[in-house]
Amino acid sequence: MLPDIWDQERVRRWRRRAEEYRTLAEKTSDEEIRLSMLAVVESYEMLATQGETSITPTLTVVPPDDGSAQETETPEPSNAAADEVES
Repeated sequence: MLPDIWDQERVRRWRRRAEEYRTLAEKTSDEEIRLSMLAVVESYEMLATQGETSITPTLTVVPPDDGSAQETETPEPSNAAADEVES
């Protein structure tokens, strides 16, 4: 498996290429070529999104549903330092 830094660089490269093709598509007057370039843009964006999903860690925290959570009283803060000063 490749290190995450390589995967992140690959995602950045795909995003850059998508932007390059988008810019070229905006400049062309041929509708067929423009649509083809926009299809390439969509493919690069999809690759980048899938790449981000594969390198982004996900963590799901599920609280216990068995009633094991209990309320506890918070103890009063100790004032031992103040007691020492008064002595």
